[in-house]
Amino acid sequence: MVKYFVEDTRCEVHQTVLGIREGKEGWFEMFCLGGVACDDDGEMFSLMVRFYSINLPQKNQFSFF
Repeated sequence: MVKYFVEDTRCEVHQTVLGIREGKEGWFEMFCLGGVACDDDGEMFSLMVRFYSINLPQKNQFSFF
């Protein structure tokens, strides 16, 4: 299910993947290596980074780095 959020083309959906509140982890933090949701050696995290590094800069919306 998370993969569908990551691959969605709508900016509203992308916002849900990023951290939304100070002190709360976003999906990037949860799926990074060592994160609480990382159970695939970082494959989901790599997918997220690849997708957003290709698509977000084109829209110039925001940066997650």
